[in-house]
Amino acid sequence: KQLHVRVAGAEHRVEAREQADFEQGLQKYFAKNFAAAVQCLERVLAENASDTTAKLFLARATQFLAQGVPDDWDGVEAM
Repeated sequence: KQLHVRVAGAEHRVEAREQADFEQGLQKYFAKNFAAAVQCLERVLAENASDTTAKLFLARATQFLAQGVPDDWDGVEAM
């Protein structure tokens, strides 16, 4: 069964078993808990290595874990 999740205007298709890890990863990401977000998103990618949305958030979480974010960071990035 596939579920559809809207992330910043893009539709994200995930298998039901991946949904919990993806949602938890996003919650951790926006809470600035980047280490936990990385773990969740890596589990998603272990199930679906072609998940481009999970790859994007994983790359950002890894970068923010290494470099930090400003105190007023709200997770919104212009693309």
